[in-house]
Amino acid sequence: MKKSLPHIQYSRLFSLYQKLYARLNKHFSTGRFKQFGKAQQYKLLNRIERLRVQLSRMEQGLKLGGLALVFGTAISVQQANAQTSPAFKVSTYTGGAGAQRNTSVAMDSEGDFVFTWDSYIEDGSIWGIFGQRYDKSGVAVGAEFAINTYTTNSQSNSSVAMDADGDFVVSWQSKGQDGDNYGVYAQCYDKTGAKVGNEFQVNTYTTNYQGLPSIAMDAAGDFVISWQSNSQDGSSYGIYAQRYNESGVKVGGEFQVNSYTTSSQAAPSAAMDNYGSFIISWGSGHDGSNYGIYAQRYDKSGAAIGNEFQVNTYTTNRQANPSAAMNADGDFMISWQSYGQDGSKYGVYAQRYDKTGTVVGSEFSVNSYTTNNQISPSAAMDAAGDFVISWESYGSSYGIYAQRYDKSGAVVGTNFLVNTSTQAQGSKNDPAVAMDAAGDFVIGFEYTSVVQNIDGIYACLYNAIPMPPTTGVLSGTNNTALVLYPNPAKTDVYMNLEGVTQVRLMDLSGKVLKYVTTGNSSFSVAGVSPGIYMVELTQNGEKAMSKLVIE
Repeated sequence: MKKSLPHIQYSRLFSLYQKLYARLNKHFSTGRFKQFGKAQQYKLLNRIERLRVQLSRMEQGLKLGGLALVFGTAISVQQANAQTSPAFKVSTYTGGAGAQRNTSVAMDSEGDFVFTWDSYIEDGSIWGIFGQRYDKSGVAVGAEFAINTYTTNSQSNSSVAMDADGDFVVSWQSKGQDGDNYGVYAQCYDKTGAKVGNEFQVNTYTTNYQGLPSIAMDAAGDFVISWQSNSQDGSSYGIYAQRYNESGVKVGGEFQVNSYTTSSQAAPSAAMDNYGSFIISWGSGHDGSNYGIYAQRYDKSGAAIGNEFQVNTYTTNRQANPSAAMNADGDFMISWQSYGQDGSKYGVYAQRYDKTGTVVGSEFSVNSYTTNNQISPSAAMDAAGDFVISWESYGSSYGIYAQRYDKSGAVVGTNFLVNTSTQAQGSKNDPAVAMDAAGDFVIGFEYTSVVQNIDGIYACLYNAIPMPPTTGVLSGTNNTALVLYPNPAKTDVYMNLEGVTQVRLMDLSGKVLKYVTTGNSSFSVAGVSPGIYMVELTQNGEKAMSKLVIE
């Protein structure tokens, strides 16, 4: 097929980028780059960055299907969506079709993760909550384990969150345990998987139904649990929450999240940054047309920041099932399903925000396949702001798809199938995604085949987006693009900034390991242990944050 002029221009520009980047690598490996003057170093890095931006903009316009640009580095779709393992089964108990459902997953900063889910009859009484831990390579740690101690009636709809070190908390709804219908309960675990204390009741108000919890945790282990409560705000369902410190002790009392109380506010989704600031999003019947997506921000003390705000711009028909994700510094995004917006039934949409709650860009469509339903989105974000969204897509049966984005919101690769071709028969539902600080992620889902008599929770592991050179944007009117080179680094790191710059090198929990002020457009990481770190640069009151790998 003959290439169009824009494709030819893109190819030529990309070829130029490759040559310049190869030249930069050669200069650095031979030591010549260090001999350049600061002005020459600055010029070369900025030229490469300008080309990267041009290519990224062209790619957005072309919507290339076979090529993705990641921080100025071209990679194939296969690389962008590279699995580190084939789909593997998480649950071991087999109770027939539909016996495991409603999976949730959380990951620590290094990539260790834990799944939780509902399992039928396994605890001896209808539904119970079970879990399985894994190391960062996807190897199971120990056996599948029961989470709820109280087993009468049903315990279901679990939500799990994990801190930077691997300690985690699981929350769920339990029928009849609080004396009236469903209530919200939780259990703390340390990083070895040992229970910390007993399961505890979260909701203080117990009349009617409290359920569908969503939990979020900061790097140190402080956490918040949100849920929907029937009639507590005076009108159908409302959204409530409770904060806890890292020891699992309540901080303050339960509090109402939604300000608008008419009709129903339901299905909360919580996300928290490294320092304890958080966002709660939910579905609400007050955008003027059926249902819309709303959210409320909070600082680390639990004080509301501003008022609740509408997330969705398109308001026709129904927007529901939000999923929120937040990076280390507080930038966040919210994804949801919207009816009729993509020209068919439900489609998946999302909106990005910076850490001040300011909208970044417009709401955007996530799914490229639009026939029938695309529903139940689940989102996760790494420390720098790269993110992934997964969802159910209906063809002959439901399958699980996902889409990756870099921290600028640029699409990385294309929509990709998560479940394998060997799982062609049956339905794949309820995706859950978690991402570590560096961008590696895992997607879990329920797989049910009545024909094959197969049921269970399955998962796939994926690599982080390739990084070099790492870029960020200084948050001022100059909108200066930042480049760190080389990345990975061993000793010196160069940046395309002139003048005095404050540099903070942090581990993935947010702990500052090194603080320097430099006027040489470079800084040293000599003596720092190999690993993945975050670098925050400040110049003239403007800040940028990027990932840095030290070898």
